[in-house]
Amino acid sequence: MINSTLSIGIITRNRQASLKKCISRLLPQISSKDRLIIVDNNSDDGTWPYLESIRSKKTIAIHRKDNQPYGARYLVMAEAVNQKSDLFSFIDDDCLATKGWIKNIKSAHEKNSSPVIQGYSVSVPKSNVLSKLTQKLYDNWLSYNTHRGNLLIIDT
Repeated sequence: MINSTLSIGIITRNRQASLKKCISRLLPQISSKDRLIIVDNNSDDGTWPYLESIRSKKTIAIHRKDNQPYGARYLVMAEAVNQKSDLFSFIDDDCLATKGWIKNIKSAHEKNSSPVIQGYSVSVPKSNVLSKLTQKLYDNWLSYNTHRGNLLIIDT
């Protein structure tokens, strides 16, 4: 049984369409104890009203205005500490979490609670040179670190 609580941070600015897709992939995976913490970096495209409309116990929306002294990452991390989550992760507002993404993070943490988590991005289409290079570098990194024994490697 996976008992860990997870806070997921998303920072956004004027990317309402991609943010909606990102959130739609995360919400079905979030347990009642997990939190989705989204900081809107003073968008003017309707992002903030959208976030207000989905605000709940599981979804925390923070509206950062330009004159605030703290950066968006700080605000996300401070809220994660406030929520007392066991685990913390960031995801970009234009990323789509795969099915089981949250379960895999929690499961890996319960097997080995070391603090390092690693993932990578793939360009589309996967046949382009950047995707192939990224995959090769990631595979090399993963192979090297998997054999070290003191790192938690999550292939997300």
